[in-house]
Amino acid sequence: MTGRLTTTPSSRPVWDLVVVGGGTAGIVTAKTAVALGARVIMVERDRPGGDCLWTGCVPSKTLLSFAHAAADALAAARFGIHADQVHVDFTEVMARVYAAIASVELADSPETLRAAGVHVLRGTAEFTGRQSVCVDGDEIRCRQGLVATGASPLVPPIPGLVDVSPLTSETVWDLEKLPGRLVVVGGGSVGCELVQRPSSAATRRTRRRTRSAGDCRRPGPCRPPATAPHSL
Repeated sequence: MTGRLTTTPSSRPVWDLVVVGGGTAGIVTAKTAVALGARVIMVERDRPGGDCLWTGCVPSKTLLSFAHAAADALAAARFGIHADQVHVDFTEVMARVYAAIASVELADSPETLRAAGVHVLRGTAEFTGRQSVCVDGDEIRCRQGLVATGASPLVPPIPGLVDVSPLTSETVWDLEKLPGRLVVVGGGSVGCELVQRPSSAATRRTRRRTRSAGDCRRPGPCRPPATAPHSL
């Protein structure tokens, strides 16, 4: 990923669009704008792909599919199929999850984006005017700017929670062993999927909603399957 602009300030182009953030929204916007003929530069301070690639959709859906497979095997007795020795190798499961991320990563890589016509800069952006953005000391002139920086997990102020070093939707992927119990705080799409996937793989879990269920009210994969009982 390009780290700095190599031209002098006076010779730098005026970009039609500066996209700040290289997650799903930023990538789709940048590629769409290029397809419509715009000159686009995207600024990402970490790695393109956002939470969908690294901590959300891709790893979540991959692990969820494995959990459903384990649940189907355990429930097969109702069809006269007895799979009494269903064993979940969590290390192997997570290796498959990381492989899924790697297989999708190429589509969001700086090289792929550049090939699509998007100029990519690595750094932290700061809007310094109506038509100017500063990226780690380099000024970029633009006609329009889009902020697509996403969000980060928030640890709620629950007494004693910080003392037990809670996981978040980002750090849960660092687990090396399947937990015996899991409490998920939050009933949105991420929380619903988190509470499903270990449950089908021999983990007791509880979901606690701190507000409305949000996206989980819509039909789709975030709804807990009827065959997987849960406590609220």
